[in-house]
Amino acid sequence: MVVAVTVANGGDNISVYIPLFHSLGPIAAATTGLTFAVMVAVWCAAGYWLTAHPKVGALCRRAGHWVIPVVYIALGSTIIVRSGVMALLFRT
Repeated sequence: MVVAVTVANGGDNISVYIPLFHSLGPIAAATTGLTFAVMVAVWCAAGYWLTAHPKVGALCRRAGHWVIPVVYIALGSTIIVRSGVMALLFRT
């Protein structure tokens, strides 16, 4: 299921990963792929643990509907500010 969602939502990822893997040597490409696979497994295990743990799962289900948007907005705002986009937008 995770693979299907990743592929279905991955047009922008493909545009980044093809040039990345093309520029890497075989060992670096294998290391990058292995790191990606391991980290996907870690995130899936963490997600399972968060929902299976009685107290943490209850907290996630109770507060997740507002925490996730706040985290995404804060993350996006941080990226926009640190990348210099705001300076470019308001440059006179």
